Amino acid sequence: MRLQLRFFLFGLILELLPYGHLISQSYTAVGMMQLWDVQINESCSCNVNSYASTGSPDGGLTYSPEGDLFGGVPPIFKIDPVTGIWEWYFIPPPGSPLAMKGLTSIGGGVFYSMDAPEIGSSVYLIDVTAGTLTNIGATGYYNNSELTFYNGEIYYISGTNLVKLNISNPSNSIVVTTVPDLVYYGISASTFCQNLIAMVDHVGYNSIVLININDGTVTPICDPNNSFLWIASMLEFSNPVPCELLLDLDCDDSNVIVEFDCLDINGVNITDTDIALFADDWLTNMTITIATPIFDAPEEILIMTGSIPNIDDTGSGTSMLTLTNAGGATIQDYKDALQLIVYNNLSANPTGGLRTIEVQFTTASGAMSDIATYLIDVSEIPLIPLDLGSDLEACEGTSTTLDAGNPGAMFEWSTGDHTQTITVDQSGLYIVTVSDGVNCPNQDTVIVDVLPNIDVVLTGDPYICDNQSVTLILQTDTPFSLDIEIQANPGSSFVFNDVTDDFTFVDLPTEETTYTITSVTSSQPACITLSDSVHTVEVFPSYIFEVDTSLCDGDSIWLGYFWETEAGTYENMLQTFDGCDSFVTTHITILPAVQIAIDTTTCS
Repeated sequence: MRLQLRFFLFGLILELLPYGHLISQSYTAVGMMQLWDVQINESCSCNVNSYASTGSPDGGLTYSPEGDLFGGVPPIFKIDPVTGIWEWYFIPPPGSPLAMKGLTSIGGGVFYSMDAPEIGSSVYLIDVTAGTLTNIGATGYYNNSELTFYNGEIYYISGTNLVKLNISNPSNSIVVTTVPDLVYYGISASTFCQNLIAMVDHVGYNSIVLININDGTVTPICDPNNSFLWIASMLEFSNPVPCELLLDLDCDDSNVIVEFDCLDINGVNITDTDIALFADDWLTNMTITIATPIFDAPEEILIMTGSIPNIDDTGSGTSMLTLTNAGGATIQDYKDALQLIVYNNLSANPTGGLRTIEVQFTTASGAMSDIATYLIDVSEIPLIPLDLGSDLEACEGTSTTLDAGNPGAMFEWSTGDHTQTITVDQSGLYIVTVSDGVNCPNQDTVIVDVLPNIDVVLTGDPYICDNQSVTLILQTDTPFSLDIEIQANPGSSFVFNDVTDDFTFVDLPTEETTYTITSVTSSQPACITLSDSVHTVEVFPSYIFEVDTSLCDGDSIWLGYFWETEAGTYENMLQTFDGCDSFVTTHITILPAVQIAIDTTTCS
């Protein structure tokens, strides 16, 4: 159970929680021939109840320090704050101003009032005991509202100026701040730091607001349904008026917990629209933090979505954001800045659970507010399934199709395409984000590497003669180095490293040999084509002969190119049918000629 301590001070009720925050204020109002009890609840709402019939004094309403309630401007009525019974209290003497506005009491039957705005800005001292109404001087600022005491000073509103009245010398009255251009009536003191409470008449309705006397910020509280325009409380005679720093990010608790999930791509606000902020002085800075534990750090961030004049922000995009007064920033400026801050979780699949946003401010006096909190409930939603597969290699001149699946979903490719599939023929990183409005959007990437085409050809002599070497050529258009292995059959293998251009090598086969490229390794990825990887070399025979021959003296023999008749050794180089050189060595021996005579007789 919440403990409460109540102080009854005539028309004022202050309710305190155990930790000391002023929670409720009670005011007396007059309107529609009724007395009204007005309860202000934490500056967020009000309860308004009529409790007694009374007269209809106009122009002002005030308590005296003694606790008596008075209404009207001369004439002044005294009203019983309990029963509503009223009576004449002061009739202005002859020659008094025709119209006056505003009424406040200093006790002992002494009051202050002013000219109605259409008359002038003179201040009047009313002494009921003496029956006098005395003009004590003009302020230069006509009066549009009630007069009220606050911390021992009298304030009123003149157009868009909040004026502090100098009773000793009204001409020295000063404007303490400017206020919005509204139609103000009753004003009174409040326990909200540096704030007056005021009645504002709008077209068709009226409202209760708070006015910050430092910077003119107006904070709406409630709409009492045109019930009254004049309001007063005994709080006007407290000096100083109780003042506690207050910060509430959802004053009426209408959004106790805000929901967030991965579909909230723009994030969610960290406050409700009804921020309550009261300080004893100008704000110097404010910190907004995502309290630990931060389950998805560093993906959980606070983002300042706009800018407010006179406020500098730092830390947007991190878990702590700071607002600093750059000069002249009002309470309303800070409220407006808070409205521009959103929480976002950039994790693809945020971790579910409550997050606490903590806000605290410091004032120029060095005072620090309590930490205000705002809860965000992060919901877990499954990721939409997505897999572009492994990184791909493609040969130059070909195309590759990337498929994100999920027919009917929404697609956003890094190429600008919005289709399920895309066809690419360029190297690069391709990214797709897929969403369907139900599951968490998912993203996948794939690297496509388009490789250069490299052609390798093995060529060379088609045949050789025995005992000759064969010249073989590796032809290539490679832009970088290659390691190539060639197998000879029969024979051994050749390994050539760092081949960067056409490359020639030789071999000495002894028989028909087939050379085959068995391996090509490039120093960088490439598409390698072996246009002709096999080359066969025929080996034709060459001959060497020695021939012994004899000739009869006088005979001859044809050796290669000449007829020979002499004895000796002759060497001749000849070509085979296949064009191979052959060597023939001929040893010639000359035999002497032998003459044999035979005598014989024949018959005639």
